[in-house]
Amino acid sequence: GEFINDRWKDNLPKGETVIGIDYGGTKSGQAYVCLRISDDYRQVIALASRKIKEELDDRGLLEEQLSFIDYCMKKYKIKIDYIYPDNANPTHIRSLDNAVRQRDWDTVVRACWKLPINDRIDGMNKMLAFDVFKYIKDECLTLENALKEALWDSKVKNSENQDIRLDDFTTDIDTLDAFEYAFERDIRIIIDKIDMEVQYD
Repeated sequence: GEFINDRWKDNLPKGETVIGIDYGGTKSGQAYVCLRISDDYRQVIALASRKIKEELDDRGLLEEQLSFIDYCMKKYKIKIDYIYPDNANPTHIRSLDNAVRQRDWDTVVRACWKLPINDRIDGMNKMLAFDVFKYIKDECLTLENALKEALWDSKVKNSENQDIRLDDFTTDIDTLDAFEYAFERDIRIIIDKIDMEVQYD
């Protein structure tokens, strides 16, 4: 995807702003990615990404999430429409939901779907191929690195004999997960739009 410099940030396309959150395991911390998905589904723009490496208690984790949300809202002068956290931890989701409501942020917090990883990767590849995905360069370093480093596991296939993403702490799989949780609910529509344009070109 092409990257976009800072002056573009005051001129985001109309659309929804979504944050995906991955609660990594003990070794891997947690990751956040904020996306703007345009109303016509032709642009998916990463506005910010961040990764918290240190091990924190539940309260510390919640504080970090709220500070990321607050950062995105202030930086881009926008509201966050949806937050999709990792569905593996309902307690985290409930406490985030409560905290967001207390602040009157007008944001819906819902567990992510966790579509099959390969569907998420296929969707991303298509967005890259058709120039749907873009990112704001200085704000998305963790996402940029995670996308560059993503690898298939050379030793394993899944039960359907498909490739599996390498997950041995050498690559930043948490940031990729957070990113995919943010766009997975819209990926069908995004791909349908691309396919329609390809047909009529």
